[in-house]
Amino acid sequence: MKRQAKNARKRAIAIELRALRDTRGLSQTEVAEIGGMTLSMIARLEALTGRVPRLELIESYVQACGGHMALHISRDRFER
Repeated sequence: MKRQAKNARKRAIAIELRALRDTRGLSQTEVAEIGGMTLSMIARLEALTGRVPRLELIESYVQACGGHMALHISRDRFER
């Protein structure tokens, strides 16, 4: 069950990142250049499977796309 939760989290992050990039009309190459990352890093961030990326990496991607990132922490486990 823990692995499924991580996979779901990774998938949700990847979908949001790709949607942001698409909205901005940027290619993966452009995001990599703007964010000082490699193309393979961008591809891994947008992959629907794999490890959940570090917050710093997500933040770099979001900033390169001109987006905004917020972290929501709640004491209620079921709050969304």
